[in-house]
Amino acid sequence: MEYKYLNMREIIEKYEEEEIQNTLDHMNVDFVEDAEKEELITLLESALRDYIIEVYYMLSHDDLVLLNKMKENHGEYTFRDDSELDDGPPAELESLSSLLDLCLIHPDFDMEDIGQIHAHVSREFIELFETYLVPERLSMAAYLDEAAKIIKGALYYYGAVEIDKLYEIVSRNHGNMDSKFFNRVLSYKYSLQDSYASIMYDDKEYIVDIDFEIFYDIAEIRRWNKGQGYKAYERLDFMDASDPSFIEHEKEYEELFAYFQEHFTPDEEFITMYPHIPEEFYFGFYLDRTIEIARKTRETDQVSMSSLQI
Repeated sequence: MEYKYLNMREIIEKYEEEEIQNTLDHMNVDFVEDAEKEELITLLESALRDYIIEVYYMLSHDDLVLLNKMKENHGEYTFRDDSELDDGPPAELESLSSLLDLCLIHPDFDMEDIGQIHAHVSREFIELFETYLVPERLSMAAYLDEAAKIIKGALYYYGAVEIDKLYEIVSRNHGNMDSKFFNRVLSYKYSLQDSYASIMYDDKEYIVDIDFEIFYDIAEIRRWNKGQGYKAYERLDFMDASDPSFIEHEKEYEELFAYFQEHFTPDEEFITMYPHIPEEFYFGFYLDRTIEIARKTRETDQVSMSSLQI
């Protein structure tokens, strides 16, 4: 069996201009907003060749494992989502999404078998990238992923952290990671894309949770811990808090869930379009957003029903 796509350009051409621009943004490649699609394709094609090591640092261990499976199967991987919704999205589905965001693969959806995806990567990319699919580098990717999780967990609890303090937290909880790899995680890891902003305040650099920045400026976030320093958390606390489905106060969450569920009316259009999704899952999504907003605004201990409106 031969690769379906021989070069990267064949795959990049499948994407819309906006999708290519988004990928160039992810890779910090400058481009002209009104550039022709052919110019954007050429820019991204060159970037993937010239910055191949940066692509390695951007991708997760799971992403690399999936690419390795595709390499072993002549550039193709067939994914079927047989998972239960309560378990959350499978890691492979998340990896497919990451690889799509970087225009590295192209999916073929099986219209006769909903939930099945045939993903293809080009032979050219695999040949350029295969030295990063060896066991040693797969292990390193997992090591870097854990550092990214600790960073996300720290931002969850603190909202904003001085970069030197953040490095101290990561190093202490992650096998004394050196500053070189810490900076590569902050700079490249795709799992941290759009999760934080770097802000200068009083001649110091702070890493700020991007959502907290919507509600507060850096001075307000710093006052939360004034006179107390940063509350100490353990490695597992940070790792747990990095999970998008993390619930900090489970008992309170269950009480809110039971109370609001009685007042929740699902969107009829959504139910018509996605009849296989349980109403409880649909409701939980909106409740999670409500609690997250309440946590970040810190303005009241009352959770507003308005944020459950569609």
